[in-house]
Amino acid sequence: MPTGQDCPWTMLPDWSRIGGLMIVFLVCVLLYAAWTLYLVVVVAIDAKSRGTDWLPWGGCVLLFGVAGWLIYCLTRPRGRLVACRHCARRRLELSSRCPHCGND
Repeated sequence: MPTGQDCPWTMLPDWSRIGGLMIVFLVCVLLYAAWTLYLVVVVAIDAKSRGTDWLPWGGCVLLFGVAGWLIYCLTRPRGRLVACRHCARRRLELSSRCPHCGND
């Protein structure tokens, strides 16, 4: 019969330390999920203001996180956003029509 250091139950990890690490891990996962959802909302608002479909871009950011956001930032339509004269929502300055109200 094993005694002292050779006992299998004395070789088990310290569960209190593992529990603390799990809490830190879960907090990190929740922070990353919250940050990713924030980026999805930002991309959706910006894509809609620029007259592009927001759903594929939001899905890209949701699937790929920060990498999806970087892809969106590199490929989005360039230009200054200005307020529409009719609906006061943001649109690209060079676009012929407002993507929100459809007016010139």
